[in-house]
Amino acid sequence: MSIRLAHLSRRRKTLISNPCCLAGGRGGVGPRRGPPQATGDSHPSCGRGGQSKSKTAGIQEKKSIKIMHWNAHGIKTKKLELGVFLTENKIDVCAIQETHLKEEERFWIRGYKDFRQDRMNRKNGSIITLVNTNTLTAVETYRSRPDGETVDQDTECLGIELILPSNNLHVYNIYSPPDKDFQFEPQVKQDNFIVVGDFNSHSPSWGYKDLDSKGEKVEDWAIDNQLILLNRADDPPTFTSMTWRTSSTPDIAFATDDIQGRSERSVESQLGARVKLDGKYYSKQVIMKEGVPQGSAISPTLFLVYINDITSAITPYVKHTLHADDFSIWSTAEYATTAKVRVQATVDKTKERDVTLTMNGQPLPTEDTPTFLGITLDKRLTWKPHIQKIKQKAIRRSQIMKKLSGTKWGANSKILRQVYQGYIRPVMEYASPAWSTAATSNLTSLSKTQNQNLRIVLGAIKATPIKELHKQAEMDTLENRREQRTLTLYEKSKRNPTHPLHNILREKTKNRLKSRKSPNHVMKEQFEENQDLLWQTDRYESLKLAESPWENNKVSISYTIPGIERKNEEDTNNLRVKTLEHIDNTYPHDTWTHIYTDGSSDNMKAGGAGIHIWHSDGSKEDIAKATGSICSNFKAEVIAIKTALEHIQANQDDSGEGQKYIIFCDSQAALQS
Repeated sequence: MSIRLAHLSRRRKTLISNPCCLAGGRGGVGPRRGPPQATGDSHPSCGRGGQSKSKTAGIQEKKSIKIMHWNAHGIKTKKLELGVFLTENKIDVCAIQETHLKEEERFWIRGYKDFRQDRMNRKNGSIITLVNTNTLTAVETYRSRPDGETVDQDTECLGIELILPSNNLHVYNIYSPPDKDFQFEPQVKQDNFIVVGDFNSHSPSWGYKDLDSKGEKVEDWAIDNQLILLNRADDPPTFTSMTWRTSSTPDIAFATDDIQGRSERSVESQLGARVKLDGKYYSKQVIMKEGVPQGSAISPTLFLVYINDITSAITPYVKHTLHADDFSIWSTAEYATTAKVRVQATVDKTKERDVTLTMNGQPLPTEDTPTFLGITLDKRLTWKPHIQKIKQKAIRRSQIMKKLSGTKWGANSKILRQVYQGYIRPVMEYASPAWSTAATSNLTSLSKTQNQNLRIVLGAIKATPIKELHKQAEMDTLENRREQRTLTLYEKSKRNPTHPLHNILREKTKNRLKSRKSPNHVMKEQFEENQDLLWQTDRYESLKLAESPWENNKVSISYTIPGIERKNEEDTNNLRVKTLEHIDNTYPHDTWTHIYTDGSSDNMKAGGAGIHIWHSDGSKEDIAKATGSICSNFKAEVIAIKTALEHIQANQDDSGEGQKYIIFCDSQAALQS
């Protein structure tokens, strides 16, 4: 039997064929440290202890077996190339290191059985061994992290046994990270034993100029287990760094001495045609029947010329858009059945519908929510998937604004407002006339997202009214802005005969659903409602910024008492004395009406508000008001203040002169709201 062992590293691949008897030492070379090396000469089968073994003859009776090992440095993006390489080179066993696969990720190649060991707690790493099920049968014999354990070992190891008629072959796949010590627990007790992998160790035995501690451990391990090094010091490197322009051999292979005599080894290039070494390309030359060059400056122009003829298949009454490789067709008619027939005629003219697209032998799944020019479509045009997607994108971007804001530091409201208008709001308004027909519940979710961002801009609390948020931020609602953009698009398309919507707006169409209108109907209805907008002066006045209560010169709000810096450090009697002195000196009873408010609730079940009024003439008045069956302390405090303000407004004369009121409240949150 002959076996070819192939190594495919990140830059080159090494092929070693027919593992047989590898004799130690090298002709003409004096004593040296390190494991025995293959001489390349053929020797009789000698077994583990130099004795001839009958099962070696059994191996020779079998056909050639190709074994490849490769440091993939991430295998998911190289799956298709790897599958083609394994098939074309008829690889029987493929040992791969650094797959970067997670335990929940599925990986398979048609015609190969996989033996995997993935990392649990660390990134990268992981190993996999693929066995061709058409030519071989294999069983797993060892793994460094048994099933059920969650602790990753420093050295990842996976062993399999190839079931052959006479002599079985043991193949071990190893990956030892650069920052970890080398460990190999199983003892080599069988013949026909091969160990391949990425050892990340230095030794002159396999091409390095120096010997590090890890390389010394690997050499001692090979000597103790009587393994022959299949690499030669003068072999081509198995890894070439294109960044640092250096070459090394971290990928090596060992075998028992009964394998060396019937082995071949070579170093090949990387998968595909993306690697260039020494000015030579290692990909095969392929004659292309059609296509455009990749990477050229005129590639986009050539592609547009190539695909431009596809519009010739369009049937009458069917519209289309062609943007690079995105091609869409549609038809507008009074009845949905008519539109379907027109579109179907165009589809039938280009391709039969019973075509199943496949990639690497697997059918491509259909997409229920495709994305076209940044808009996610769905079957019923509810726009729910699109709105959910842009909402999540806006929420992610708002995290930046949260990091810029702060109560005692951070950007001011002007900067935060610019960030929101330039970075977050455009996400929620992109192509809004197209999806403005979505359900109100979906559109409301976007309005809530804007409200959350406005609170960050203004530093307002959650209880701030929505209308006041927009007035203080000097921003219009998303609903009004969508309506404005829709009307602008309607006017542009109506006045420009070359606009794609110019003729569509003239067509008569019926609504598909009573509860949902088409953009055509929405545009026309909004235009009819707003065509006399220039003469509706009251609408413009309603958009003016209202004066905030705290900006009124007649009203002032104070949260502190002069002379009291930190309330917790003051004595209770001192607090009472300083507070009463401040009230008597600043707001004397003979000229001011004192109003005391308070509110409370009973575990959100019931609440009440109380107001005590001490008029300037010495008379007193009490007002009690229920706040509802479901109420919080904050709500009760706010209702108490509101009731006091209503009392002041009701008892104030038209002139408003000579009357002074002061409201005392023990809730700072209520005053700030």
